[in-house]
Amino acid sequence: MSQSSKALRAGIAFERGERQEAAGAFDAAASEYRIVTDTFPDSTLVLARLGISLKKAGRVSEAQAILERLAGRKGSDELVQEVNKTIDDVSKERDALSQQIEQKKASVAELESRLQDLGHHITTAEEQLRSLKTSITQMEDNAKNGVEVDRQEYDRLIAQHNSIVERHNADIETRRTLYAQYQSALNQVNALIDKYNRLVKPKTP
Repeated sequence: MSQSSKALRAGIAFERGERQEAAGAFDAAASEYRIVTDTFPDSTLVLARLGISLKKAGRVSEAQAILERLAGRKGSDELVQEVNKTIDDVSKERDALSQQIEQKKASVAELESRLQDLGHHITTAEEQLRSLKTSITQMEDNAKNGVEVDRQEYDRLIAQHNSIVERHNADIETRRTLYAQYQSALNQVNALIDKYNRLVKPKTP
């Protein structure tokens, strides 16, 4: 294809890109602008329109990679302002996402701590219940064998056993609820990290 034919093809693609961009079809606009870069790979105007369209299409990491190539370049005041605003928006979006990740990580850490505390309480309660059961069983065996048993002490142990069982069951139910919250928060952290990685790492062609 001759240079004039390439230039004509690029000009038509650029016009289509502008129409698509004006219509809000930013993915389509980016595709047209990429065609133009085949002929004019270093055009400030084309790269600017491509980067801006990619950002508006939600393809932030690709937009960032394109717009970074424009650093220090000159253009019309309107274009420079639009490019700078797009770069600023990308930076704000990245920072906001990073903040969300840190907040969610803090929630995960808090839930982990509460789960560990509950686990300790549950383990302690189970040890107490085993000890009480041994004492209660021994007293019941003594009573069956005609050995006198302190009835008040027996009733006290039964009451203590029942009280611990009630708290133990409540702790287990609380742990189930907290674990579900923990899993949900962890999934949210992972999803945000994936989103952040897509934001800061452009897709390889």
